[in-house]
Amino acid sequence: MRICVGDWVVDPEDLSLRRGETVRRLEPKVMTLLVRLAESRGEVVRREALFAALWPDVTVGEDTLARVVSKLRRALGDDPKRPVFVETIPTRGYRLIAEVRTELPPGPPAATSAGASTRVRTRRPALVLAGAVVIGTLAGAGWAGWDWGPAVPTSSATSLARADDLYMRFRRADNEAALALYEAAVRARPENAAALSGAANALVQRVVRWPGRPGEPDRGALSISEALAAGLHQSPAARAELGRARGFAETAVELEPSSGRTRKALGLVLAASGEIEAAEVQYRLAIEADPRAYAPHINLGELRVLADDLEGGLEHFERAFALMLDAYPTEPQRVGQWPAELGVAIGQLHERLGAPRQAQQWYERVVALVPLHPGATGRLAASWARLGQPERAKALCAELASKVEVSEPCQSLLTRP
Repeated sequence: MRICVGDWVVDPEDLSLRRGETVRRLEPKVMTLLVRLAESRGEVVRREALFAALWPDVTVGEDTLARVVSKLRRALGDDPKRPVFVETIPTRGYRLIAEVRTELPPGPPAATSAGASTRVRTRRPALVLAGAVVIGTLAGAGWAGWDWGPAVPTSSATSLARADDLYMRFRRADNEAALALYEAAVRARPENAAALSGAANALVQRVVRWPGRPGEPDRGALSISEALAAGLHQSPAARAELGRARGFAETAVELEPSSGRTRKALGLVLAASGEIEAAEVQYRLAIEADPRAYAPHINLGELRVLADDLEGGLEHFERAFALMLDAYPTEPQRVGQWPAELGVAIGQLHERLGAPRQAQQWYERVVALVPLHPGATGRLAASWARLGQPERAKALCAELASKVEVSEPCQSLLTRP
């Protein structure tokens, strides 16, 4: 069964509206609102009931519900002054005034009557069956005849941990797998703030790192700064993806406003959209919520460098480096090689600030952490050469070339007479 609201076909599980060739994606809260209104079949749904359905055990302001209603109206193409879908009942609530019906999807004709209409005018049971909010409840209540699709434990902590691990690998296939897990978790439990945040992060990563189709030349960026400079956020496809990401992140923040994870996700979406000041606010709130988190410091440091505040960026990068080392014993896979990469970036910032000896110390620190790290080793050798130790620099580059690879600074040193 599927729900039809006016001329829109509603798919709660896919979070989509379809009308002919037009497909619009809804945020989880917006879909929950639509399903709740559809269940009432033209009856007024009081504000209190909507708050309970959309934000159970969470207190939000009146304007929060109004924003969700506004998003639903925009998706349906409804005019609040002359509504044909959602009507506001002042001081009471809202009701769906468009025709609501359920029908079978296109398929083979039923065996009982080859010429019979497939439309079935049912009331609450079919609508409840289609409701995203109660899918999990019905699945466990004996609806054995309903095709729920493959079982995926997306609501479990294990599944989210798997998604987080895939996201942190920074490869296209892994990011798409992570996004699929996050979105499945959101469909299973729309109030899952961790999954909403993860989906937002993965969508931003898709826009920044892999803006083209699979198989096309790679024109992605390795950072938000590079992506903004290249204008990757300005294409229609990117704006659509970032709009979805923003919906996920804003819903996550509404659910858990004091969570560092939700604030950091919203900051990332805002930064990727070019809203730098708003992104900084969210990153600072993320740091306040979780002082041990290193990711918001990295993100905030990048934005400070983007604003030519090199010293401010350096302060956040160095703090993130220390927090990464603290976190490594308990989460080595997630931290991985990132302290080394961040240490090289810190050294380069010191060079830009005219502090070559501090830069050298950071390159030495990275090499001690990851011996023969190509980027740090090459820059350390170049630093030694500039500070009057050319033979020592060449020896280090020769060792690098014999065991790993020759980085750009070492190529120049080894070819120098």
